[in-house]
Amino acid sequence: MPVPPPGSWPVPQPAGPAPLHLPQYDASIGQAASRFWRKFAVFSGRASRSEYWWWALISFVVSAVLQLAGSLATGGGLLLAGTTPAFDLRAVVRPLAPALVWSLVVLVPSIALTVRRLHDTNRSGWWYLVVLPGLAGSVLQLVAFSALDEQRLASGDLGGLALGPLVGGLVLSLVGIVGSIALLVFLVLGPDPRGARFDRRG
Repeated sequence: MPVPPPGSWPVPQPAGPAPLHLPQYDASIGQAASRFWRKFAVFSGRASRSEYWWWALISFVVSAVLQLAGSLATGGGLLLAGTTPAFDLRAVVRPLAPALVWSLVVLVPSIALTVRRLHDTNRSGWWYLVVLPGLAGSVLQLVAFSALDEQRLASGDLGGLALGPLVGGLVLSLVGIVGSIALLVFLVLGPDPRGARFDRRG
C-alpha cells in the first residue's frame, strides 16, 4: 500500500482554538495576529500555514501603507532619489523610515514565526539562515551605489573600491535568491506530524 507524502498526512486538530503551545490549523486572520504577538519570541513549537501566511499578509499591508505615508510625508523623496546627480542614500532612507521602524518592531517575532513554520514541516529552524547571503548582498550593493555618481557612471569609472562590493553583493544576492526560493517552498508545504519533535516538553 503506497504511503502518502508527509505534507499530505492528516493532522489532528483540537476542537476550537488550539492551546498556545500547539499550531492552530485553519487559523483566522485574527487568531494568526493574536498568536503572533503572544508568541513574540517563542522559537520552539510549530506554526500552521494559515498562521504564517495570514500574518505575512498583515505585515505586507502595514509595510506598504507606511511606505506610502513616508513617501507622501517627505514630498515623494523616494521617487525623486534617483533624479539627483549623485545617489542620495538619505533621500532613500527618509521616506522608508516608518516602514523600517515597523520592520524592526516585528523582526524577532517574524523570525520566531518562520522557525515555527519550518518546524511544522519537520525541518530545523536553522534553514532560515539561507536568506543571509541575500541580505549581505543587498547591504554590499547599497554601499557600492552610495559611492557612485552620475558622472563617474557615464565615464565608466566605477572605482576599485565601489566595484568590489558591487560584484560581491551581486554574487551574494544571486545565492540569496536561490536560498529564498528554497525557503519559500518549505513555508508553503503542508504539516508533517513528525514536526512535533520540536514542541517544548514539560
